[in-house]
Amino acid sequence: MTSMVKDAKESLALTSKINQTNITIQEQQKKEDILAKQTTLQQHRHTAGHPMTTNPSDGVLEENKVKKKKERLEQNRISARESRKRKKTMIEDLQRTVITLSRENKDLNQRNESLRRQLIEIGTKYPNAVSLHALMGPNMALTPPCQTWHEGSS
Repeated sequence: MTSMVKDAKESLALTSKINQTNITIQEQQKKEDILAKQTTLQQHRHTAGHPMTTNPSDGVLEENKVKKKKERLEQNRISARESRKRKKTMIEDLQRTVITLSRENKDLNQRNESLRRQLIEIGTKYPNAVSLHALMGPNMALTPPCQTWHEGSS
């Protein structure tokens, strides 16, 4: 039951993080849209403030430059938007992976603890069969009941 509660809490936390990421991305998109509009307005003011030159080809060149700059800015906005989407997807995938690996790690730790308890029980039932220290390895700490068992068999 507690595992289900923890899973629900983890899912809720992931959903909250995803929502925060979505809000941040939306705010960035709004800022870029506002900046693009401001840039467009400035460009119109800039070109409108200058008197047209007498040479018509100069005006055409200027219009082409402005048009290319607008296209480039639009492509940059699209590229940035797609980049944010990819980043959002990657973050969501990583968050799901963290949850999955955390659950797996928890399950493996529980399984490990269960096997250790079984090993200790077998060692207490059959003390002369195999040394617990040999089975558990040099880095494994014995639990207090096992230490008592070793003290009593000496």
